[in-house]
Amino acid sequence: VFCKSAVSRGVVPRRGWEWTKLAAAAGELLPYAFEKSDAQEKWGGENFFSAMMGGRSLRFTAVAALGVEFQGGGNSAEEKAAEGALRKLYSAINGRWVELLAGAATRERRAGGQSGGDVFDDVGGAAVWRALEAAVRANRPNADGSGGM
Repeated sequence: VFCKSAVSRGVVPRRGWEWTKLAAAAGELLPYAFEKSDAQEKWGGENFFSAMMGGRSLRFTAVAALGVEFQGGGNSAEEKAAEGALRKLYSAINGRWVELLAGAATRERRAGGQSGGDVFDDVGGAAVWRALEAAVRANRPNADGSGGM
């Protein structure tokens, strides 16, 4: 949902973005909780004024990608429209991940290996997201907190 929103809002280019690299990095990070302290360790503390001074914080990037201000705001027509679009996108994808990937695979087989006409087209194609799902499964911690399966 985040990636599709980022593409539609122009935060990520429609062409030339290396989705396979994003998926490879995400496959190692997504299986684990990401806390505020992790962000501070990796990128430094949040500076409210960084966006005004030309910098980009994680919060600024999220607002740009999603179109929704998470602290206050939410009253403008533009933000309400962005929130509505985000809810619609979330509803279309949430709980349907396996079904969407399977549908994309079926369409690819019918089209001789070419993807097209599915929810993954603007975010690197279904193969990228199948690889991400496999990486998340492989890197998921076991119940005892040890490494992947």
